[in-house]
Amino acid sequence: MSGTVRDLDGARLRVRPDRASCTSSGATHVLLNAALLARRSATARVIGTALTRAAGGQSHRRIAEALNTPVATVRGRVRCARATAVELWQLGVQAVVAFDRDALPTVDRADPLAALDVLVAAAAAARRRFGHAVGPPWTAITVLTRGRLLARAPTG
Repeated sequence: MSGTVRDLDGARLRVRPDRASCTSSGATHVLLNAALLARRSATARVIGTALTRAAGGQSHRRIAEALNTPVATVRGRVRCARATAVELWQLGVQAVVAFDRDALPTVDRADPLAALDVLVAAAAAARRRFGHAVGPPWTAITVLTRGRLLARAPTG
């Protein structure tokens, strides 16, 4: 299985995820690079940039134009992030507290996308603690959210 995903500045990246077999059950799993999100046609950087712009008050249309992405795609991604904002905020707070309690943002914003502030703080705290091995911010955020930036955590 291989495919193409968009990165910033319209670059197209050809990706071929690895597969791994579980030794106990024999089930196979797809292993994605941390810069990617499952079932998304763009890298985490593109999606994160769109979410950051939305949190800053830009319209879906303006974000779509800047990222050369359909407006409906931007709208859908922002809607998904807002729907998962509570889970994202919780993950971000847990990570910041684990890495650097003093880095926890104290500004309270009404927009659910304020969860991004906590995730960015968590990525920065992880980088300060572990160095460049953490990778770029959106890669770190993908790891911190276990690839679920736009997906609700499973229930049960």
